[in-house]
Amino acid sequence: MLITALCGGLALPAMSLPARAAPQMQAATSIVISEFRTRGSSGAADEFVEIYNPTTGSIPIGDWQLRVLTTNGTEATRATIPAGITLASGQHYLFTNSSALGYSGSVSADQTYTTGIVDGGGVAIFDNLGNRIDSVGTTSGSFYTEGTNVQPLTQDLDQSYERKLGGASDSCQDTNDNFADFQLLDPSNPQNKLSPRSLCGIVFSPADLTATAIDQTSTASAANSTGTAAALTSTAAAATNTPSTTAIVGSIPAVLINEVAWAGTLATSDDEWIELYNPSSTATIDLTGWILKSNDNTPTIQLTGHSIPPNDFLLLTRRDGTFTGGLTADITSYGSTSLSNNGEVLSLIDSAGRTIDTANSDGGAWPAGIASPTYASMERVGTTNQWVTYGGTTPLALDRESNAVKGTPGVSNWISTATVTTITSDTPDPSLVNQDVTVSVSVIGGMTSPTGKVNITGANTNCTITLSASGTGSCRVRFTSIGTKTITATYLGNSATSHPPSSDTESHQVSTTVVRTPTRVPTAIPPPPLIAINEFVPRPGHDWNNDGVINTGDEYIELLNHGVVDVNLSGYSLDDEVNIGSAPFRLPAIVLKPGERRVFYGSETGLLLSDGGDGVRLLKPNGQLGDAYNYRVVRFPDQSFCRLPDNGGADDWNQNCFPTPGLQNSLSGSSVNPPTSGGDQPLCPIADTLPNDFVLAECLPFGGNIWNAAYWDEFGWFNERFLPGSPGKWNVFVD
Repeated sequence: MLITALCGGLALPAMSLPARAAPQMQAATSIVISEFRTRGSSGAADEFVEIYNPTTGSIPIGDWQLRVLTTNGTEATRATIPAGITLASGQHYLFTNSSALGYSGSVSADQTYTTGIVDGGGVAIFDNLGNRIDSVGTTSGSFYTEGTNVQPLTQDLDQSYERKLGGASDSCQDTNDNFADFQLLDPSNPQNKLSPRSLCGIVFSPADLTATAIDQTSTASAANSTGTAAALTSTAAAATNTPSTTAIVGSIPAVLINEVAWAGTLATSDDEWIELYNPSSTATIDLTGWILKSNDNTPTIQLTGHSIPPNDFLLLTRRDGTFTGGLTADITSYGSTSLSNNGEVLSLIDSAGRTIDTANSDGGAWPAGIASPTYASMERVGTTNQWVTYGGTTPLALDRESNAVKGTPGVSNWISTATVTTITSDTPDPSLVNQDVTVSVSVIGGMTSPTGKVNITGANTNCTITLSASGTGSCRVRFTSIGTKTITATYLGNSATSHPPSSDTESHQVSTTVVRTPTRVPTAIPPPPLIAINEFVPRPGHDWNNDGVINTGDEYIELLNHGVVDVNLSGYSLDDEVNIGSAPFRLPAIVLKPGERRVFYGSETGLLLSDGGDGVRLLKPNGQLGDAYNYRVVRFPDQSFCRLPDNGGADDWNQNCFPTPGLQNSLSGSSVNPPTSGGDQPLCPIADTLPNDFVLAECLPFGGNIWNAAYWDEFGWFNERFLPGSPGKWNVFVD
């Protein structure tokens, strides 16, 4: 008799059932681990880890860390990237082991480490805030494993794991499943920052590299002058002379997210609108297969059927009738879900799955724009990744109640014809009489960076700044009397580049005494929200949700706040395996206090946890993975998976807990008689989604009793297993 394992580990006759869909190819949207090996032809220390930027913009990676899992499963840092390092679009960064008998490759390292990486563990990249950006696990159940792990390397060969697509198509696939995303490469092909750059198969030309380098320099200079922690993404993909072009790699995206009214209009905050712009002067951009989406996929806007002529706009409104007075959007009703006023990442993705442009790429608060009372939009400055709040006074559009729209829907941005001057620093402040004070200024606006002069006045000895190519500069002034002074920076404008004048003021203190700068006390970082999956039951044997029946609605997932601050679950989501099975369930806006639990039943979430093995995942509001656990075959009803000891939400998992929804986890509890299938016959633990024919075939008194636990181990099979007490003439084995 041929037996196959289906439906939560139940033994059923072989038959044709629909296969589960394989993970769909997805484009990577951030830095990825693109190639690595934990041993090579020279032995266990012949290692390297390569990371890659598959996006269209530059990403600052200073102070990021390469971490690994050691033999006992704990984390260890192998390298910290120096401050100020930026990885350009299509560029690699290489870590290698520099110990004796270490890395043997001919491509030099960008950075080295001396302590090796174990074969059966994992590697990960963390950003400067401690967020895990990408990871690969080489053993089952590893904290670093995304989906299914890859097998550890055990032979001293010149081979490595390379992220797909691979080769000339680059490492641009990320389905959050290590086994699906990586393939063995023989021989290895490590690359560093100096290696030729290409983006998902599109090779950068020398002109592209020059333009991108200039753009990076300008962005970095602007970030330093304004005190910004890190420059935002400097995107790539300039249009060519070919009509109906799609994403082309270069210094400017083929299509820009140009303006975002995330707060709506004065008439109603529901009337959000977004504007896209084609910066090419010759190419029409066909948007067939393109999407515009937020990081939580609400909204996800299909752009098929639209194109953008050269130097033209595509206007999208969330609701029909947003504008009056003759203005009509190109897409008049793109969805019912609003953008969060606290900030979301917007991504423009082409038909090949490449991210062409982003807005608010760090996922924090919106960089510009205002809600009440003005509801002004967020405008892009030229083709850079700088954003400003609309500050115009001439109405260019009317909302549904005929109020002036604070923005420029469907036409050039206000900032394209204006400038904003900002005094970014005046140091030292306070200063001494006759002491030099350095005044730094930034001027932004127009379609290119403003150039020209800025006069600094208000001191007894004033100065003039000649702006750099990035619109920044500094000079020194002096004060000859004490008191509160006002420094004024006046940009004189530049008629040759159509940049109008603008100004800014800053208060400054002058003293006669020696000014001692107090020791800076670091600002206390607020405790982070800590939410974890604490317990779940994939196969219920009791009516846990008290609805009178025992079915998949009684499956439950319990969350625990194991931090010290209240956490609002709004924006968090529960899901099973990545891109497989049930749709994610977005959690309601309820607050969990420290130590508080909340149980979510299948009848509420719609999540179906497979009896044959599945995953349980908690996703953060920004779409990142917050917590996860993958389990194998469920061996009996009410088998509970829980964390023990239950004192912090991050302890080890136990696979044989006593179900305690809403209570502290335990390995034992009060005895509860399990439900029966009729008479005195004990429950046959067959999947509750199967037809009754399966129950008759497999359960006593008529079935083969094949679900008996003696026939199974935790992995499903012991090669072949003898069936005791077979009534037939011959011995029967299960394989």
